[in-house]
This record gives sequence, C-alpha cells and structure tokens, in this order.
Amino acid sequence: MTDASSMVLRINRPQYVSIPEGFVSALAWQCFEVMSSHSASESVGRIFRSIKKSTSKRVQIIETAPERERLSDFALALAKHGITVEDVDSGVLAQAVTNSVSGIQSEKGTIQASSPLTPTFALMQDMRGIQGTRNPPDLGGILDAMYQYGIPQGSEPQPSASELWLRSARQRCEQDPLLAAMDGAIRDLTFGDTLSSKELTSILPIADFSGTPFAWFQESWSRLTSEEWVAALPARVWADWAATVLRMSFAMGFLWEATWYVKLARSVVAGGIQPWDESVSSVGEILPWRSMRSSTSVRDIAAHLSWVVHHGAVVREQLSNWDKNGRFEDLSFEDALAMMHSDPDCWGALKQALSNTQKNTSNIQEAIRYTLKTRDRVGEAADYYGLLRSSGRFLTVDPGTEWITVVASLTCQRPGTEANVGDLMKNLQLLGLYPELADVVDLLERAGLARGSADADQGVRIQSAF
Repeated sequence: MTDASSMVLRINRPQYVSIPEGFVSALAWQCFEVMSSHSASESVGRIFRSIKKSTSKRVQIIETAPERERLSDFALALAKHGITVEDVDSGVLAQAVTNSVSGIQSEKGTIQASSPLTPTFALMQDMRGIQGTRNPPDLGGILDAMYQYGIPQGSEPQPSASELWLRSARQRCEQDPLLAAMDGAIRDLTFGDTLSSKELTSILPIADFSGTPFAWFQESWSRLTSEEWVAALPARVWADWAATVLRMSFAMGFLWEATWYVKLARSVVAGGIQPWDESVSSVGEILPWRSMRSSTSVRDIAAHLSWVVHHGAVVREQLSNWDKNGRFEDLSFEDALAMMHSDPDCWGALKQALSNTQKNTSNIQEAIRYTLKTRDRVGEAADYYGLLRSSGRFLTVDPGTEWITVVASLTCQRPGTEANVGDLMKNLQLLGLYPELADVVDLLERAGLARGSADADQGVRIQSAF
C-alpha cells in the first residue's frame, strides 16, 4: 500500500532552460566536480561561447571554447592526443575541431553551447553560465528525481539517469577513437588535473507511477542509453535525441505533476476517495492535442497550460502546508485523502485553491512552455525537435519532424526493428497525449517512418529511423 508521503512529489522547482544542450550538461555535472581555483565568495559560470557579452554582475562568465589565444594551446593538446593532418596548419585544424562541436545557435540567442558529444564537451557549459544566475535550479537533480519516479515498483536498485548518460558517453568514446582524442584534448586544455568523478549511487523506486510521463522517461532513457542504441546512432544525432527525451520528460513531468495536484484537490473536495493506482491513472490527458484539421483557436492550449500550472502550484503549496508536521508519513494514501476531506480547514483551503486567480507561477509556466516550444523555424538554427508552436497569441500542438522521429523510433525495442502505431499511441498516452490516429499517421508519413497503407489504422508499421 502506498503511503501518503508520495502524494507531494519531491522535485525542485524549475526555470526555463534557454538551450537544449543544457539538459545533457546538467546530467554531466551530476557525475563530475572540479577543484576550483576561485574563492568561495566568487560565483563562476561556464558557457562554450558568448554571442553577446554577459552584463551579469552576479556571475563571472568563463568562455570555454578554445579560441583566440587558447587556440594554439588546443592545437598542441590535439597533437598530443594524436590528431594531426598533413599539410594543414595546426591552428586551422584546432579551429575546425572547435567549430565541429559547436551546438545550435539561436537566431536571437546570446550564448552558444558545445554539443555534448563526450563527457568533457558536455562540461563546457554549466547552469550558472547558461542561466547567468548565482543559484540556478538544480536541473540535473530534477531530471534524476523524475527518472527515479519512473522506475517500476518492486525493481532492483538501478543506475540514475546521470549514470546512464555517463556510461553512454564513455561508450561513444570507446567506439570512436577520434572523439576520444578530442575529449582528451579539451579535458587537458580546460580542466587539467582539477576534474574528478563523483561517486554515483544506485536508486530505488519511490512509488508506482506507471502510466505517467515519468514511466515514459524511464523506459525511453533506458532504451536510448543502451549499448545497442549508442552504437547505432551517429554521435550528433544521439546527442540531439538525448536532449529531446530530456526536454519532453522535464516539461511533461512538471505538467503531469500540476494536473495531479488539481485532480487530488478535486477528489478531496468531492469526497471521491480512490486508491493510489486509480488516482494516478485518472490523471489521463495533460496536454490537449486537438485535430490538426481544426482551427488554430480551437487547438490553442495556452489558457489550459496557464490554468493547470497555476492551480497545481497553489494546491501543492496547500498540501505541503498540511504536511508540515509530517502527517503523511504515518498515513496510507487513502486515509490521508479521507482525513483532508473531513478537515474543514484543509477542505476549504483546497476548494479555494481551485478558484485562485492570483497567478504567481510564471517560472514553471515558462519552463514548460519554452522547453516544449519549437525554437527558430528556419536556417542553421532551425529546431525540428519541438512539440509546440506559437502563432501570435496562440500556442498549439504541432510536432516537428524530428520530434516524431525520436518518439516513434524509441517505441521500437531495438535499432533497425519495427513497432506499430498502436504501440506509439500507448507511448504518447504515457506522456499524457491523446492525439487523433489520422494525425499521428500523417506525421509518420511526413517523417518517412510509416510502412503500409494509412487505412491499416493502428496496424500501420513504424520503421525505426536507425
């Protein structure tokens, strides 16, 4: 029986992450630490390249890209690790290597990340540098917590999301000597002997969150970081897919959490006490995916997103206040709901929370909205991995081509195998998405993944992209 302490999820509050590579880098910093030469009073952040010089007075920003005066040192480090090209100037080679690992640059962005192709290139930026703040949210801790919530109940101890990423990054270096040499060179140049690995511990399931975005995260991330998928995908593609899975898990995890709190409050107010598993499964759709043939105004989810996130946050605060004295730890989930329903103060506070209009949850809303939203649409900065698209004041579900490629391919058990649309629909439902079948088939056909006729309905076969 699930105890009531699992009712309020122990996940730190988020902020919007401006670059997709930041999600992978956050996991990397869960695995490593640096012996800093800076004083404890100094706040230092790292970013690969600044397009516009930082004006932050709270954080000293260090650019880690080996350019200008550091380029010759990088050339020497590359040569030390065996990377030389006959008749090519060492400085030109060093610049070419630097450019080859540069991440996507947003049209209006002020920073550029390093593509996290290897352990050290993932460490070229950190959350202080990305956010430009002294105390940014612990994004790596948030992702690890969400992954842990997705572990099936009764499982043996498992590695964390961070540890799975590290294993994958090391495998990439083992199977690609060039990447390994590049990794060694940038590590020597940037960190020297100051970089060390953290001790990673195994984790256990917290409660049964099957059928939720946390379960999708656990399944998809475990699959993507497996030896087979790492070996099958090109390095840059794997890094992009990893960022996509993390973006989806982060945003849909917080959206599910908000919806969960709203459902709990309604249950307490109405007195409809359900067991844990029924309560979790009753959350259902968390992001309305209306027919792509409907008008933009009908498909708009901006108001829904704002309402759910705000009211979820207010209910969460009320539940946390009610649990301040540790009441939940000694109660079953059902007993806690019944006790809250019979407590006039708690019942009244939750009812009031569901009608609260004093919105103060902009950070969470922006974190969800901009993580899911397609960034720049054209050119080198084009983002094909988004789920939402903005059009004026409207925000609609309109997946990018590569988004459906990632989600559909990871529905397949292994690289080079097939699944069907029915399997994909079940995976989308884990994410809280309930699209029309015709829309999903259309997306698959556009991505070149559908096999068989469209009138095969859920039996349409999906071929993994790799």
